[in-house]
Amino acid sequence: MSGFPCQRELGVHEQLRLQGPCSIAGLLVDLGEWPGLVPGDGVVRGELFEVLDERVWSTLDPFEDYLPGDPGASSFLRSAVRLLHPDLDAWVYIAHGAAANGPVIASGSWMGRPAPAPAGEHRPPEGAHDAGRDREEELAPPPGA
Repeated sequence: MSGFPCQRELGVHEQLRLQGPCSIAGLLVDLGEWPGLVPGDGVVRGELFEVLDERVWSTLDPFEDYLPGDPGASSFLRSAVRLLHPDLDAWVYIAHGAAANGPVIASGSWMGRPAPAPAGEHRPPEGAHDAGRDREEELAPPPGA
């Protein structure tokens, strides 16, 4: 999220503090305007944020279409998982239901995904472009981590 304006747009930039890069087991899928993390045998690179104010979840959960009282109707589920690096537990949004069905981004990096082709043109094959900053899923240590 640090490379994108959504923290300021959502008004949560003062409730989170960037801790640095991180990696997590799973696959990254392309959902069009945003990525989705799904379970799998890959590695996804992202950013780790410290939650400074627990009230941030009341903004982030609806933004991520996570409904704590109705997970079956949620597009993403917020779950505590163990990161590969750094070695700690963190909250992460995992794509759920229809949201988990995008094409896999082989690089594991949202910024390293192939650029969308202009209308009427063919999209380059997956993995043809692998450059850029690592910012995909926002991860925050769960309470007590």
